[in-house]
Amino acid sequence: MKLNKLSILAALIGSAAIYNNANAADAFVKDGVVYEQAGQELARFGVNYNTPFAFGYRAIKTKGLDHKKAIDMDVDHIARLGLDAYRVHIWDREISDQNGNLVDNVHLELFDYLMMRLAEKGIKSIITPVAWWGNGYPEPDQPTNGFASQYDKSGMNSNAEAVAKTQKYLSQFYNHTNRYTGKKIATDENIIAFELFNEPKHLDAVAITAYVNALIKTSRDAGVKKPLFYNTAEQGDWQEFAQNLCKSNIDGVAYQWYPTGLVKGTRVNTNVLFNVDEYHDPFAGIEECQSKAKMIYEFDAADVTRNVMYPAMARSFRERGFQWATQFAYDPGVLADSNAEYNTHYMNLMYTPKKAMGLMAAGYIFRSLPRGYQAKDYPLNNNFEDFSINYQSNLTVANLTEQFIYSNNTDTKPKAAKKLKLVAGVGDSPVVKYSGNGAYFLEKIEDGTWLLEVYPDVVKLDDPHRPGSLKRKVTQLVVAKHKMQIDLPNLKSTVYLTPITQADAAGKVHRASQTSTKVKADELMVQPGIYLVSNKKVSNKQIASVDANYYLPQDVVASTTELWHQPTRQFNVGDNIQFSAELSSPEKVLSADLYIRYKEYRNFEHFPMELYGATATAKLPSSWTKPGLVEYAIAVTTDKGTLTFPGKSVGHPNEWDFVAQQDFWQSKLLPQHSMIELFDANTDFAAKIYPKEGRAKWDQALSDTGQTIALQLGMDNLSKNDGNWLVRLALPEDNMLAGKKLNKHQHVLVKIRAHNKQEHVRFGLLNKDSLAYGTTMTVGEQWQYKLIPLASLQPVTTMLTKSYPMFMPADREHVLPNSKWQQDDINAMQGIQIAFDVDKYSSAELNKWHGIEIEFIALYAK
Repeated sequence: MKLNKLSILAALIGSAAIYNNANAADAFVKDGVVYEQAGQELARFGVNYNTPFAFGYRAIKTKGLDHKKAIDMDVDHIARLGLDAYRVHIWDREISDQNGNLVDNVHLELFDYLMMRLAEKGIKSIITPVAWWGNGYPEPDQPTNGFASQYDKSGMNSNAEAVAKTQKYLSQFYNHTNRYTGKKIATDENIIAFELFNEPKHLDAVAITAYVNALIKTSRDAGVKKPLFYNTAEQGDWQEFAQNLCKSNIDGVAYQWYPTGLVKGTRVNTNVLFNVDEYHDPFAGIEECQSKAKMIYEFDAADVTRNVMYPAMARSFRERGFQWATQFAYDPGVLADSNAEYNTHYMNLMYTPKKAMGLMAAGYIFRSLPRGYQAKDYPLNNNFEDFSINYQSNLTVANLTEQFIYSNNTDTKPKAAKKLKLVAGVGDSPVVKYSGNGAYFLEKIEDGTWLLEVYPDVVKLDDPHRPGSLKRKVTQLVVAKHKMQIDLPNLKSTVYLTPITQADAAGKVHRASQTSTKVKADELMVQPGIYLVSNKKVSNKQIASVDANYYLPQDVVASTTELWHQPTRQFNVGDNIQFSAELSSPEKVLSADLYIRYKEYRNFEHFPMELYGATATAKLPSSWTKPGLVEYAIAVTTDKGTLTFPGKSVGHPNEWDFVAQQDFWQSKLLPQHSMIELFDANTDFAAKIYPKEGRAKWDQALSDTGQTIALQLGMDNLSKNDGNWLVRLALPEDNMLAGKKLNKHQHVLVKIRAHNKQEHVRFGLLNKDSLAYGTTMTVGEQWQYKLIPLASLQPVTTMLTKSYPMFMPADREHVLPNSKWQQDDINAMQGIQIAFDVDKYSSAELNKWHGIEIEFIALYAK
């Protein structure tokens, strides 16, 4: 995007292995390895992006926005993240007719435009010409006239008429000339390869060879000389299918990875790094597949908001020899405030800056690690080569010689600060301290001169993974001015700050004064925009050489103060009781105050909160020792007045005429060492995670009092061939254990009953790495309280979440079989897992209904 961006990508690509084939006009495959035109081994990492088609296209049109301007912004941001790969499955139904003819319309024009913009940024593509499915999601499908609408998915490869129309469509698609570049799709050097069909469904494992060869012949006859891929993972672990596919003339096979399933409907609030410790490939031993290249056409840790998943997945991809990986999907910036396009995914530089830094770091991991790289066993593989991953700190660090990237506050020092050419991050590091919470980039232009790019603050408003809607805003951008300190070896303590392009409080972008101001390097005040930071005044020529384009979605920038706070349902006296909030304002924030009182008391006590840019924190004084229900609010004062949250009410709660627009937050303050809920069936619906390949049936039941709800778990029969998993429970968002005093809580208390005279229940806790420690308890038909000593827990198999492809494992053996549950693990506990212990049942007892009911699970101090 800016100075040096393409040179950095070129340096990374150039570092890959070189195969001497100077006459190659296209990428090619030799011995199962893809080489690009210049002979370097392919290793590209990027995103899917869908704005020319389907819901993305319609939503932007509905909002009355310009699609091309939206594409300009998103491609610019994708390039800023150092991503160099793009993939899309074309919605063929939107650009074809009933007979398989290509239809030149607005969707195809926007695709042409997007391809031009990607080529300008050096981002290469793999295109999948046929998606088959409708264009509705998340809406109902809209009417289209495409040929694929006449056939079900399996019919696309088994119906002769459908195959013929597919071939006609492919021929015309390949021979389409991009109206902006003048290049035919078939021979466009910016396209690395084609994947023939997106996620096909086959019923005949033998017919696949002839079918794929027919599509290959069509492609070659249309002038395509590039590598061709076909999907093998969508069929699951079908060995015969994969073998016969690899018997065809296909050049490569395509896989996907969704290790946390899809569309949970809420955020996954548990450490799932164990899920991505390795990529399980059941076809790795098939002889016919050894000569085929491998790509990941789509991947994401769906419904996960932490930034550590992409780096771990990139490492696992390289271990399995994948040469291409594209995340699904980059959200259009003009829609990302709602996350309406694909609510199970969420990725955008502006709206998910920490995840975006994780994705950026993952790109460097993917390009720098060799194919077949071997990491240590989990969890030791969270630190490897120049990279580190920390789930608890929500931190990824890429510490390379010339690049230093971090996704959150870090104390890690760059290993070669004098050689740095790029710094990218969120928060504070030893070289940059920034009090805003948006992303920023420092790119070296020459010794003593750096380009600085700063993005807006972002404030969470809602769980972004709830069902999507353009009517709901989940995240808010705020243009605010913050302090930045820069400590780079080749910058002096006093520097010149030259604004090039800036955004104002309303989000409107304009060319700045471009006047250099002499300031201390540790006292820079910056707002979103582009700057030059230099040891001496920059020349007009230097200013002119900067790509001054800076993009924001102007219609969604906040006009007033925004604040997000996660309340906690329970504190115990003696806990380190802290209240924190993310906030930002286009106005100058003067103060933030915590207002708190016992329920039904008249007046609030108020305590000033410590402000650091977009974060406000306050500690409840230790004098608050009286148990009871407390309610509280946070008042933020700017130079425009005071607003109180929740509800954004005018004024503060102790004013005589204050009117609360929303109920105050509430928490229970309980006596020291009180029982702490880990799960409450009456409130913690979002905590439940269904087992992969599960047979469990979930329902609600009444507890023994008839006034509260219990979670009913069961299955029709038990099996010796699977884990008999019932549920995994993440900790509730409003009752995390960090900061709680838990040294006396050495037992777990479970209120439970069985449907049969006796059930044997495997109960386990997940430590900070989501490794399970458990025991088996026998439960009778009457409601009972089971008290489990933490010291009795032993290493057991860990239940994983749902995942795709379907051949991914449902559980994994403990990697530290001789370890013990540690008391220190309690504060970082990641949840609970529950199953039936089939080894405790006789064969005669297996084939019948087995069920239990649980009202609550809690930590207990005796």
